Amino acid sequence: MKGISCFAFFCEDVRREASGKETVIGVAADVMTFRAFPVKVRRLQVYYRMRFEVGQAYSQIIIPSVEIDGKPVETASSISALPLKMINDALSRAEHRGHPYISSAALVQFAEPFPVQVPCQMLAFLNIGEERILCGALTLALKPSPETNASPHPSEQSPPDDPAS
Repeated sequence: MKGISCFAFFCEDVRREASGKETVIGVAADVMTFRAFPVKVRRLQVYYRMRFEVGQAYSQIIIPSVEIDGKPVETASSISALPLKMINDALSRAEHRGHPYISSAALVQFAEPFPVQVPCQMLAFLNIGEERILCGALTLALKPSPETNASPHPSEQSPPDDPAS
């Protein structure tokens, strides 16, 4: 979608400070590993940051969503469309003030704890009408066992420690 950019990341919590700043806690790396599945993931949320360029008018519904392996995920917080009137009013004020864009945030919370049956990939999208923007991803994987990480070394590469030999 022309004029909209977005990123999202998976985290434990987002707190709004009195100063208006947002503190993001426990940002997940691209992959979370577990010893076995099924698992129950605690404190999982998706934090979206969106940027809307001035000079654009938005009339299509804009809504964040999360999928696991192509299927919508049920969330603890209801996911609702971003208020278009608020976005367009803010864009009008920004244009009047000479600002190039406005930004907005959204937060999607999952059930506590969030059950995951098998290794999978979670994808965070921003849906604008029929168009989708991929904003973030998190892979939930099995932790490799030590045997799968070790590679056998030929004996000529690993001389014995015995100095007599």
